[in-house]
Amino acid sequence: MENNSRVDGAFSLGRGEISANQSSRPRGLCQHINLLIRKFWWGSTINGRRKTNWVAWEKLIQPKFMGGLGFRDIELFDLALLARQAWRILQNPMAMTAQLSKVVYYPACDFLQAPLGSRPSQV
Repeated sequence: MENNSRVDGAFSLGRGEISANQSSRPRGLCQHINLLIRKFWWGSTINGRRKTNWVAWEKLIQPKFMGGLGFRDIELFDLALLARQAWRILQNPMAMTAQLSKVVYYPACDFLQAPLGSRPSQV
């Protein structure tokens, strides 16, 4: 079996390579990770009964300066990473990741005019 992982965080997709931070994580995976974080901090059960959650999750994920604990909502964090990658492509179109993305995903047009692919992200 071939190992497709590389030290720099890129993996092969058959047609080319894409950096791990260029692809969106599935919504279900992000929700599952959030669930695991909540279970870790709140605990899931005591003697088969659910523990009381004294503070709403929406309050916990607020920034500290707004009175929250600064936890990250993984789905929003993933979306922010995608926006950051798009900003880097727009600011430095000659970077290797920008050129690779252009060749694989939108070879005939500019980044902002690129049409949706056949299987776009659900985000």
